[in-house]
Formats: sequence, C-alpha cells, structure tokens
Amino acid sequence: MSEDVGDDWTPKAANRFKQLKEELKNSSSELETLRQKNIEHEAQIKELTAINESEDPKALQEKLAQYEQEKMFTNLEETDAYKQRVTEPLQSLLDQTEEIAEKYGIDAEALIDAVAMEDEGEQDKALEDLMSLASDRDKSRIYRVIENVEPIMAVRSAMYEDVEQAVAEAKEADERLEKKKLVEQAAIRKQVASEVGDRVAEKLPFLKALEGFDMSAATEAASNSDPSTIHPVDHAYNAIASQILPTVVKEYASMRKEVEMLTDRLAEYEGAEPTVSSGSAVTPAAAAGQTRDNMTFEESVNAAFAGMG
Repeated sequence: MSEDVGDDWTPKAANRFKQLKEELKNSSSELETLRQKNIEHEAQIKELTAINESEDPKALQEKLAQYEQEKMFTNLEETDAYKQRVTEPLQSLLDQTEEIAEKYGIDAEALIDAVAMEDEGEQDKALEDLMSLASDRDKSRIYRVIENVEPIMAVRSAMYEDVEQAVAEAKEADERLEKKKLVEQAAIRKQVASEVGDRVAEKLPFLKALEGFDMSAATEAASNSDPSTIHPVDHAYNAIASQILPTVVKEYASMRKEVEMLTDRLAEYEGAEPTVSSGSAVTPAAAAGQTRDNMTFEESVNAAFAGMG
C-alpha cells in the first residue's frame, strides 16, 4: 500500500487506510516471528537427527545434558522463590526506570541499557547525556536503582551456580507455601461456614424441628467443601438451590402463618361449643334458668323455640 493517503480520501476512509496499514505491519511481524521459530525448530530437528545418525552416544549425551540444564534454569525461574527474590524486585526497579524515562521523554531502552552497564565510567557518561534535563532527585533515584540491582543479580548468580540445589530448595519453599495457603483456606472456610450456619439457624428457627436435618452436620460439610475442587454438576445444583431457597422459605413461612391462624380459629370454635348436646331440645324451665349473658347463640335459639311450643 502507498504511504500517501491522497487529497480525495475522506477522513473516515483515510483512518481506515491507516488502520489497515498498521494491521498489515503487525501481521507481517507476527508472520516473520513464526517463520523464524519454524527455522529454529527445523534446525534443532536436523541437529538431533544428525547426532542420532552419527551414532555418537557421547555427543547425544552432551546435547541431552545441555537441554536438561536449560530446562533446569527454566524450572528455577518459574518457582515462587525465584520470582520473589529475583524477578519481582528486578521488575520493580525496571518500572521505576521506565517511569523516570517517561517523565523526561527519554528513550526507556537506552536508559535501561545505561543502568545495566558494568563500566562505571561509561555508565556515568551515558547517564549524564540521558539525564541532562532530570532533577537531582530523579538522578539520585536512578543511582539507587543501580545500587539495588547488584544484590539482586548476586542472588540470581548464586542460584544459577548451583541450579539443582536452588530448584530443590525453591520447590520445597513452594510446597511449604502451598501447604500454608491450604491450611489458611480451610480455616477461613470453617469460620465462614460456622457464621453462615448460625445466621441461617437464627433466621429459620423452624429448621430445628425438621426431622432428619442436622444444622451442625450441614455446617461441617460446607466447611470441608473446597470451592476450587467442587464438581461442575454440584456447583450448578448449589447455584440453582441458592436462587430457589429464599422463595421456598418465604412460601413455607407464609403457610406456617396461615396454619397457625387456622389453628387459632379452630380453637375459638371449639371453645364456643354448647354445654348441652347439639340438637337436643331445651325445656322452658331450663331456658328460664339461663340468662342471655351466659347462653350461646344456639342455646338462645333452642330456648326461643321451646317457649313457642
């Protein structure tokens, strides 16, 4: 594509043209990277094939040892111990350097290269040129970065010199850290499950009367369940149940309230039953012996009919 957009292009078309150029540039760069990796892989395959065909066990063993050593370094750099002692501190210093470079419009890569120089004379000259506009405070920050890099690199070199022991120690440290995390997570789950169980029991006291349900057992099961290892089906059931439960509890509470109301009304009806057998006639004499205040409605009706007889 041409670098010039032209006068006849609309702003929208011109922007799209520039976007396409940038996408093409990125795609070309990615393609070139993949081609280079493919070339490297083919070279390694040819090399191993040649060694195998030469039937030179010693050369093959040396190559294998080299690959194992490289793998060992990779394993070391992936451990939390290495990251905490080397990778993360270096990244922090790198971030500080880039921050100062951005502040003064300095080429960040050039400033990082200057910080990494071993010759102090060349380093001072490079920093003087790059940091000419920087304040004394920021210049001091850069020199503190340089001072802090050295002990980190010393730790790195020590770990690299005896990589096998360093990897073993780092893995052991990772295992201890992992066990500590598991213990802490279990304690948190137990505390949370206990608090939630107490809260549910407080809000839903009728659960104590449910046959076959034990809140303490349910709480213990919840504390022993690790969310990170729960089966997807169980997780789905729990998620759906958590949505259904409030509605079910609300309906259950409403039904209990209605049952209690009906029970109270039934008790009122039972208390209002006549003292004489239902349907039996009341004689005038008996009716006369009762006042309207202590007669039920049914007794009053029977008394009235008895008087008419």
